[in-house]
Amino acid sequence: MDKVSNLVSLVFKNLGMTNKYHEAVILFHWAEIVGKEVYLHSRPNAVERGILILSVSNSSWSHHLMMLKQQIIDKINGYFEKTIIKDIRFVAGYYRSETNENNAESKVESDKAINLNNIKLNENDNNTVNELTGIIHDPKLKMVAFRIVKKYIASHKHKISKNYRECKICKRLCLPEEDYCSMCQVQQKILTKQKIRQILREVPWISYQECNKYIACTPYVFDEAKYELLASLESEIIKDNNSINIHCFVMLKTGLKPDQITNDIIEKALQTGRRKRHVFTHRR
Repeated sequence: MDKVSNLVSLVFKNLGMTNKYHEAVILFHWAEIVGKEVYLHSRPNAVERGILILSVSNSSWSHHLMMLKQQIIDKINGYFEKTIIKDIRFVAGYYRSETNENNAESKVESDKAINLNNIKLNENDNNTVNELTGIIHDPKLKMVAFRIVKKYIASHKHKISKNYRECKICKRLCLPEEDYCSMCQVQQKILTKQKIRQILREVPWISYQECNKYIACTPYVFDEAKYELLASLESEIIKDNNSINIHCFVMLKTGLKPDQITNDIIEKALQTGRRKRHVFTHRR
């Protein structure tokens, strides 16, 4: 990152928008950072406490990118020339093509329909804008930063006028009908999936209906957690043919209990679990 970018980063940091700045840079340069193939099947969604929430086109690509997670983290941090991302959480099925009028980018366009220029800033607001952008000496860059900060403050005032309320966790403004902002909802989902995976580790054959009695979740979140655990176990089996992991993997795939597992069932489950790049064999 060059000196100009560092100045812009400092402006956003002073505004308390460091995560938003990192999100914007990663999204804008995503193709450059990860390459065309990964870019076509994924989009950065958010950055929170060093965790990148990455939307992926489907579960197959989610599995594929899990295998490449450390490489992706290294590429992102290499681009910033410092540690920005420590982990990645994959969200399969949320990404949509730019051509889809219902996608998140279209939603951003609808937000732009709000004419922020009609929202009047008071003297204190204008002083804040000038203070935050005063450290930038390049006229063109200063004008860009000035507009961004001004729109951010105008947007904040607009949300207040529309009765947006503070998120119960992070205190960011969220929709009046919501208790939590979108980022905290993502974090809660991550925690829910962690709890589901813990149960699946202990009781791999458990169904969604049974699991939902202990942890409230949607079928989609349950399936997502189950698939992530399958992918993790497959990776572990590739590295170490551990019989415990193999049996857990097979019970997850089949829904069978331990006394129902046979060698033939194990071989069939492992066969369907193999990938072109990763082959593992059960030890008899």
